[in-house]
Amino acid sequence: MKLLIQLSLVAMVAMMTACSGGQAPRKGQPSDDRYTYEYIKKVSVTQPKQALRLLSTAEERKMMPELDINVLRGMVYYNSMLDYKKAGTCTEAALRDPSITHKPDRLLEALHIAALVYYNRSDYANCMRVTERGIDEAYEHDDRKLVAKFMTVLGQCQIETGDPKHAIECFDRIIEILNGENKNAQEWENYYDLVTAYALKANTLLDMKRYAEMAETRQGYEAALRKLNGMPESISGVNDIANATFYSIYAIGYEESGDHDKGDEMYDKL
Repeated sequence: MKLLIQLSLVAMVAMMTACSGGQAPRKGQPSDDRYTYEYIKKVSVTQPKQALRLLSTAEERKMMPELDINVLRGMVYYNSMLDYKKAGTCTEAALRDPSITHKPDRLLEALHIAALVYYNRSDYANCMRVTERGIDEAYEHDDRKLVAKFMTVLGQCQIETGDPKHAIECFDRIIEILNGENKNAQEWENYYDLVTAYALKANTLLDMKRYAEMAETRQGYEAALRKLNGMPESISGVNDIANATFYSIYAIGYEESGDHDKGDEMYDKL
């Protein structure tokens, strides 16, 4: 059962990046628009092979800056192909590109992908280094939603390096940031990121056997999940993963703490 939680959490965090790519453009879009950063970013999740073909053509014909091509390739290899080696090579090339200092949006995207790649390769020292730089850059450019994404990676690194106390503090800060953002704009992606932060916090409390705090976390977690379930998904089926994660965490938590009735209720829902 705990393996299910870990798999669900991996899927949720991966989708935090994948969903930010957006929906694939509708068929019939003029071909001249295909060789743009935004178009290729949109198809990077749903049509990765097409995205790579477009990038190869753009590179051969010098239709896009090399920086954009490297950042986009990093996205495709990370999001859709789980090829962390190639994703890392591309994002590291992007971060070495001198022009990136004049393009903060590309810098932030490259740093986020690099942080995720380092985390998935268990290179936690470099992951923390890149993540902390990303948090500073995101604050500097007033992108609080991206601050939350970087902090999600940082919290996971803290767990892996044996610092769950600071990880929980990190997840609490993410929840605070995203609740603030959700007061201004009701967006599915923000709520998905919020639910992910709650899932990571609740699972950390479960691992620490802090069942009372885990039960206290349920109210906010469940409220965010209800809001998420009432919104159209960016990618079909993703809300099911979020719901399964919630039920599995609390099923185990209640069973381990001796509240078998609540545990059974969660198992039934799962």
